[in-house]
Amino acid sequence: MAAAADVSNDVANGAETVVPAPLQAVAVETPVGNLEVGVLEPRSGQAHFIALFLHGKSPQAPVVYEWAPLAPEMRQRGVAVLCPNLHSCKRTAPASDSYSDEDALAALQELLRWARERHKAAQTVVYGKSWGGARALDLAAAEGPGVLGLVMVAPTYKVPDLETKLLAVAGPCLLLWAQDDDVIPFRYHQVFLAHLKRRTPAGDKRTIFMELQDGGHRVEPFLKEGSSTRDKLLAWADLAQFLIAQTSS
Repeated sequence: MAAAADVSNDVANGAETVVPAPLQAVAVETPVGNLEVGVLEPRSGQAHFIALFLHGKSPQAPVVYEWAPLAPEMRQRGVAVLCPNLHSCKRTAPASDSYSDEDALAALQELLRWARERHKAAQTVVYGKSWGGARALDLAAAEGPGVLGLVMVAPTYKVPDLETKLLAVAGPCLLLWAQDDDVIPFRYHQVFLAHLKRRTPAGDKRTIFMELQDGGHRVEPFLKEGSSTRDKLLAWADLAQFLIAQTSS
């Protein structure tokens, strides 16, 4: 059973990353160690949805909390926001000698159990960028229908059993990529789309792809005020529900 407590910003592997306001720093106990999580929950109490945001590989705060600008508006929409710092635990920190994909998955599943105990009627959507996109895919594939919807921004293609995992994603998937991404080149979106659209049921209708001409390897360009990508990201839980209802027999 996971437990939570207020924590300082001391990170297990020696790096220090300040959880940005209005997120609140919480320590969640997992089978592989304590994980520092930036949390923002609806003021009304129970959330309609849980949104889990997973960062890229860099331990720098602008990357770890790259998704955080969405948190205040999502809170207003009744969403509980979770932004774990996977560098805060040696066995989930990608640069650590103790890291494994299996441990990262175990920690994230325990984090979801913790959140679901707090918000018992809430469904889960998972977002991930780059290395975090791969961790989001691992989680969505393992959880099956337990993940209502998945969002990936320029996910790394270096994933064991990539095709199998993509085919195992049950919920709708939103895939975002910038054409000028020089870290994970734009052409790799074709690999992800080819498998996601083959899913049953209705993989072609449960997969949405959006691109930017200029955006690099960042989340921020997709979050610009008034953009269609920002609107999709904010409303993805509702959109995922709609797509499932429209494509279920």
